[in-house]
Amino acid sequence: MARVHPDHQERRRIDPPTLGDVSTEAGSEPDVRAARGAGVAPLLAVGALLGIVVAVGLIALTGGIAAVTGLSDPGPVTTYGITAVRVAADIASAVCIGSLLLAAFLVPPQKSGTLAADGYAALRTAGYAAWAWFVLALVSVFFVAADGAGQPVTELLDADTFLNYVGAIEQPKAGSSRLPSPSSSRRAAGSC
Repeated sequence: MARVHPDHQERRRIDPPTLGDVSTEAGSEPDVRAARGAGVAPLLAVGALLGIVVAVGLIALTGGIAAVTGLSDPGPVTTYGITAVRVAADIASAVCIGSLLLAAFLVPPQKSGTLAADGYAALRTAGYAAWAWFVLALVSVFFVAADGAGQPVTELLDADTFLNYVGAIEQPKAGSSRLPSPSSSRRAAGSC
């Protein structure tokens, strides 16, 4: 018998597996797309939590902005509350606008051309986020006025005190230059 050299033996060709050959049985490799999608949400949650911890730590270490600028300290409720309300309002605005963009551009319409169920869910989410954004914007006026006055936010719950502080600082009045100030309303009422 003639011996065949090992290099000359017929080699079996092994083809790489195709998508149809990949299974999810125990012992086989998991689907790469599912593994990628499952890994994004925990990373975003950890990143957000880490950002919050760093922000709170920096504010606690520096003593807030009032210590640096020489303004009177309005107290911890106002100091931390203004930041929390601003962050919550920014998140609500991003959810509102993002949900509207999702419904308008990313959710495919039904065959009839109307909005699909996912689009209606995005609009509902946008509505809830818009209400939250509105309420947080109103609450932020109290915190901004208290921070500007260097007073605790609880002292601004009196209507006259609140209107005096809001009238004295510019930030809460942004965009309302056409509205009469409380003092001009009182003058107009007194002249009648």
